[in-house]
Amino acid sequence: MTGDAHQIAVIVAAELHIDEVFAEVLPGTRTKNHRTPRPRAEGGHGGDGVNVAPALARAEVGIAIGAGTEVAMGSANVVLAGSDPRAVLSMVNLSRASYRKMWQNLVWAAEYNVISVALAAGMLALPG
Repeated sequence: MTGDAHQIAVIVAAELHIDEVFAEVLPGTRTKNHRTPRPRAEGGHGGDGVNVAPALARAEVGIAIGAGTEVAMGSANVVLAGSDPRAVLSMVNLSRASYRKMWQNLVWAAEYNVISVALAAGMLALPG
């Protein structure tokens, strides 16, 4: 969702692999519009970081650009240091890698604890 021209929004969305584009949306209508991101509790996403502080605050994942306004950066979950929107892809990839590593660590820790408890209980001791 952006206030930018539709043609620009479509080009940027294609580069970022975004399927749904809402362009030329006025800042005052973003939170009143039916296309506004749903509240966090409903699993919504959105925000471009400029003049969308209310939508960023309501979104499940709000991303602001570091060159944006202070209020937008204060409302967002993530603030990009630069003004290149392609950094969102890096952020998503890092998030996925972190999530994958979390599961790997969880599985490793569970296996380690199962083996450790078995050894501590004397499972390898000779019978009798």
